[in-house]
Amino acid sequence: MLGVRGQFHLTVDGKGRLSLPAKLRDALKSRTEKRLIVTNYKGGLWGYVESDWVRYEQALMEVSPFEQESILFTRAFVAGASECEVDRQGRILIPQYLRKYAGIDREVVLISVVDRLEIWSRERWETAFAEALERIDHAGGLAQLKMGRGTPSAS
Repeated sequence: MLGVRGQFHLTVDGKGRLSLPAKLRDALKSRTEKRLIVTNYKGGLWGYVESDWVRYEQALMEVSPFEQESILFTRAFVAGASECEVDRQGRILIPQYLRKYAGIDREVVLISVVDRLEIWSRERWETAFAEALERIDHAGGLAQLKMGRGTPSAS
């Protein structure tokens, strides 16, 4: 996505604005991105730069619009999306309906994950992160991940 990695503990102000970390603001500026597309998914919010979001929309054009799963996915994921402009102070306004969905009041955690950002309420993030750690520890890794060295094995 933007070449920014990490986990950032931030706050949302009373109007629903989130100040993006400096690293992220700089990465957006270098790509001349002026907005993030933010949507709801699995209890948190996922954010994409516009060019990455367009890839999802193009992929959806290849899926039958009449299948129930397609209908439900587009209603939830795509119709739930909002264009969040980055203002001069490097903030985005997260719409009320997205904050409500994600349980965001004040304290949030923003993470950068490969092709997207995720924005979580602090409480939900702690739960989701603990669950992810537990499940990946139990599974021993990600068997599908290929890194040019063959299939990774559990150590």
